[in-house]
Amino acid sequence: AFEEARREVSEVRRQLRSGDAPASLTERLTSLTARMESLRAAIDGMKVYLTPPEMEIVGWSSPTPWTDGQTLWVLNGNGVLSAFTLREGRRLWSRWLGTSGRDMRGHYLGVAASPQVVDGVLVVPFGQLLGLDPATGKERWRAGPYQDFGTPAVARVSGRSWLVLPTGRVVSAADGRTVLEGLGDVLYKGPVADGDRVWFLGGGSEVAH
Repeated sequence: AFEEARREVSEVRRQLRSGDAPASLTERLTSLTARMESLRAAIDGMKVYLTPPEMEIVGWSSPTPWTDGQTLWVLNGNGVLSAFTLREGRRLWSRWLGTSGRDMRGHYLGVAASPQVVDGVLVVPFGQLLGLDPATGKERWRAGPYQDFGTPAVARVSGRSWLVLPTGRVVSAADGRTVLEGLGDVLYKGPVADGDRVWFLGGGSEVAH
């Protein structure tokens, strides 16, 4: 529609330049110009949904999918999160999380942290740390900004699961509540947990447990 209007504008302008065009063409040009501006605004509003440009190094499919053996959850770098049946590949639901909305720590472009299901909560680190319903994708909790490439580690303490972020923040997997800050710090990767012990190994960090 936009290209059609643009071609018509060009033709009307050509006729107006000839000097013998009817006065109604001036009104037609005004109408077409307004229509093009409206179409251009609509197109600009849809740019966020378009296929993103190629991204070196990180790419748009860096997050690792997660499965429980029956369902597969897939997060893409453009913010599209989907659930599929593992055997048939049938899509169960999809939702768009929007853009990550913030520069990442270290190499500022792209995302790589992966979704995971922890105690019945689909944990999604994408711009924000989100806790979603695995069956529907609906939000259960939101635990603040997430600007790291590493995936949160899952520590088990007193029969409960705790998400340990690369920044050293510790979040309850059940409700997204922050219970501890400054446990450690690591760039480009996530910490590693085994039971109630956590290791931060990588650039610019110290070992903490």
